[in-house]
Amino acid sequence: MSKIKVRCQVTGEYGTADSFYHAPDKHYYKTKELYENKIKESEARKQIIDTICFDFLDYQKGQVFPKVLTSKLKELSFYPNEVILETIQDQQENIIYWLNHKDFNSDYNKIAYIFAIISNHINDVYQQWKQKQYAKQKSKEIEKIQVEDIRPSVHKCSDISNWLDEDE
Repeated sequence: MSKIKVRCQVTGEYGTADSFYHAPDKHYYKTKELYENKIKESEARKQIIDTICFDFLDYQKGQVFPKVLTSKLKELSFYPNEVILETIQDQQENIIYWLNHKDFNSDYNKIAYIFAIISNHINDVYQQWKQKQYAKQKSKEIEKIQVEDIRPSVHKCSDISNWLDEDE
């Protein structure tokens, strides 16, 4: 058993190399689920930035995106990136409409307007997302209970005398 001390990349907690998940990115995580959630969140963040830059602001590949975008995302740090992305996708037509029908002096103003739309709708999306997460959790719990009920119970009984009728 290894006594190598490692640190979780997400929680910052310490543990041993044997008890933590060693991910393909060569870092350690407390659990595999934490690693998978981190990957999912970073993919969602990349998709948020790509959508805003390429779909809304018409940037080209390789063009530097405005730093105000990251600060606006930081303002929404309470929400998972998955929720922010879902809000953007939900409001995409609305955002495109206003970007095409309103005059903006700069990309900063466009980004501020985009995030104003996102902020106005994110709580509704977040509530729906929480309900879905709750339903998934309950579904997993029910599935676990059902699997436990299906397992055959094994009775260890070498003495069958209590099953026999004494009269016979």
